Order: sequence, then C-alpha cells, then structure tokens
Amino acid sequence: MNSYKLDPAWYYTSPGLAWDAMLKMIELLSDYEMVLMINHGIREGISTIWNRYGKVNNKYMGESFDNSKPSSFIIRSSMSTTCMDG
Repeated sequence: MNSYKLDPAWYYTSPGLAWDAMLKMIELLSDYEMVLMINHGIREGISTIWNRYGKVNNKYMGESFDNSKPSSFIIRSSMSTTCMDG
C-alpha cells in the first residue's frame, strides 16, 4: 500500500492489483530502454488450464518414457496471432 499507493480492498483479485502496481512501476521508470522492454513484453490473450494436474508420456522424454502406457502430450497454443480486428 505504501509503495504504490494502491488499496487492495478495491480489487477483486490479486492479479488486478499486480497489474495496476506494474502500471505504476512503468510510470516511475526513467530509463526509456527499460520502458520499451516492458512494453514489448506485454501480450494480450486468455490463459486457461483445464486440469489440475497433467502428466505426459512420450518418446521425447528419454529415460522417463514408459512404453507400456499410451503416449500423451501437453499442447500450448496461441490464438492471438490468428485473431484480427476488422
């Protein structure tokens, strides 16, 4: 509260508070290169986790691969580049 002058009682979630704290930090930066680095790192999108725990079993795991079990993978996909404003 003292560092960023933000009241946590006004936020529904801690990520919202963290986002506003980050925006306040950007305002305090005096080095233009640092501001550009942070601005280029911001990405839009939605993150979803369907399961609480995921376990993989595939040939790329090396010694941990179990031939007796079916192969499974974890897929990361990004839709931000396919969605465009019309």
